[in-house]
Amino acid sequence: MPIPIVPALALTPREAQLLAALAADPGASSAALGGGLGIAAGTVRKALGALRAKLGAGQDADGAALVALACARGLLADEGGAGVGGAGRRLPPAPDGGGLR
Repeated sequence: MPIPIVPALALTPREAQLLAALAADPGASSAALGGGLGIAAGTVRKALGALRAKLGAGQDADGAALVALACARGLLADEGGAGVGGAGRRLPPAPDGGGLR
């Protein structure tokens, strides 16, 4: 599964977690993503809106489109940490300790 790396864009830890979850399952619903991250579907929708804005995607962009844009901008690396951006550093978990469960 692709891992978010320290990006040029200022993604929050929550946005980075959501991006990683989208990369694992681009077709997942907001409820499914929220369940995996331990957050409400509304929080997922809000974070998706922020990701769309930061990536320059339209409001109708789906998970696959967001993942493709993130990859094109070097925001995702493979599990070895060798992303297009080259930094290879992983973002820390969200402050609440949440993560994919």
